[in-house]
Amino acid sequence: SCESYHWLGDLLLTQQNWDEAAIAYQRAIELNPYNPWSHHNLGLALTEHGKLDEAVAALNQAIGLSPNQYFEFYQNLGNALSKLHRWDESLTAYGSAIKLNPGHPQLHSSLGSVLVQLGKSDQAVASYRRSIQLKPDDPEIHEKLGNVLRERVQVDLDQAISCYRRAIRTNPDNLENYHKALGIQSNDPELYLQLGNTLVKQNQLDQAIIFYQIALEIQPENYEVNAQLTRVLEKQGKVGSRE
Repeated sequence: SCESYHWLGDLLLTQQNWDEAAIAYQRAIELNPYNPWSHHNLGLALTEHGKLDEAVAALNQAIGLSPNQYFEFYQNLGNALSKLHRWDESLTAYGSAIKLNPGHPQLHSSLGSVLVQLGKSDQAVASYRRSIQLKPDDPEIHEKLGNVLRERVQVDLDQAISCYRRAIRTNPDNLENYHKALGIQSNDPELYLQLGNTLVKQNQLDQAIIFYQIALEIQPENYEVNAQLTRVLEKQGKVGSRE
């Protein structure tokens, strides 16, 4: 009977025998095409088996038979679509799941991960925070939230560096901008070189030498820094002492 095949499928699913489980559910569906759970569980087996397009079709079939009733149908559709990188559709699926079960932490976390892929970091942060509210002790969600916050800070820092570089290009004599830029990006030999050159122009040679030497610690083979440092040391009559 269709029930027997359905239960066999469930048993094989728990044993992680995906291929055989899919066959059992397909037999159950042949005998009774109207049981949405047979289609749903077939979708699960196919997802695990890596047959993602077929899984999406089976899960959509389950939803068609029983729309807006079971959050799991939409959740697992979202999972299969995420694996296919069909982010917009996955977003819709998780949204539907959340409408049916707003208190489920994993749904908000999954939605957050899709929003990250879509570049919607502010909305992703809100989803991860909601997930944490519902399940405060889940380290994985804290890590995901940390990652997205770090990436967001990195974008802000990259933009800040670009602004300081533009300011330096326009007004190279303002020393403060170099120090602000180096506060963000302390391992950039080019910034130390430019700062050294500006200090040379302002006749602060001892200071310039320090920044050239830092640039060479980062990039010992930098020809331009070596040449500038040699020139300044010659000016000071210290050519024998590069240290």
